[in-house]
Amino acid sequence: VKMGKARERVFEERKELVDTIIKDLENGEKTFWQKGWLTAKPINPTNGVSYRGINLIKLYMVAERMGFKDNRWLTYKQAESKKWKVKKGAKSTRLEFWKWDITKKMKDENGKEKEITEELKSPIVSYFNVFNAEQIENIPENTSSNEIFRNNELAEKLINNSEAKINYVFTDNAYYSRYEDKIIMPNRKYFKTEDDFYSVIFHEMAHSTGHESRLNREMHKRRFDKKYSKEELIAEISSMFLQLELGIEISNNKNHFENHKAYIKHYIELLKETPSILFSVIREAEKASDYILNFAKK
Repeated sequence: VKMGKARERVFEERKELVDTIIKDLENGEKTFWQKGWLTAKPINPTNGVSYRGINLIKLYMVAERMGFKDNRWLTYKQAESKKWKVKKGAKSTRLEFWKWDITKKMKDENGKEKEITEELKSPIVSYFNVFNAEQIENIPENTSSNEIFRNNELAEKLINNSEAKINYVFTDNAYYSRYEDKIIMPNRKYFKTEDDFYSVIFHEMAHSTGHESRLNREMHKRRFDKKYSKEELIAEISSMFLQLELGIEISNNKNHFENHKAYIKHYIELLKETPSILFSVIREAEKASDYILNFAKK
């Protein structure tokens, strides 16, 4: 597929996705970052690769719509190479692939070959189609454990290694102060469930990754301006990525310290005005959750 055509198709699909999300928001339904998806993370059984970012979200949404319980997704060719057969009439799911950098071989001053990675001025976009294992005949049973492994130990390690100081106080409000680089959290015992606690603390930790000493995201000036809504979405989706990674159930009581309805109105405005913003939000959210997951190495 030619580059221009691929870009066109990817953006067509993206528009459909944004329209679906706007419709959910307008109908007061749960959006993808509030849904407690409880199947194991989508993987490719032929190479063990986990799907990420926008593709991860797409696969969860399709699985939910189609009622797929299997977490394995692969291309027609990959199925063929294993002598498995895609069922007649099965509808594939289109995923996108973005190449942001290119690796070149160069010779250094001593004539030794070395590889350097350069960022591309304009990323190369392509797409590929995948099928769920339930759409494939004679694929072996899923042994990749479709169970969710809950990792509280890692969750606690990430919290303990937070670069922004966390203060637990007598309050019903959770927030991150960029000026002081400090997270203020209600004491744990004020949370109805442990899942609620994790959901909120990861949201605030995601905000803290935007600090200039970390990922240096643009700071919002006014409550509910565009930058504010964008940053809120980044924190929501980062928290979702972390909860999926750690097998923590996404809290149904999301943002229970704030008036969620006020946010919804602004999210709708933001997405209608600039639909493409959702994809930069997802990319930033992925960077933020990866940054937090790196706290495990400390």
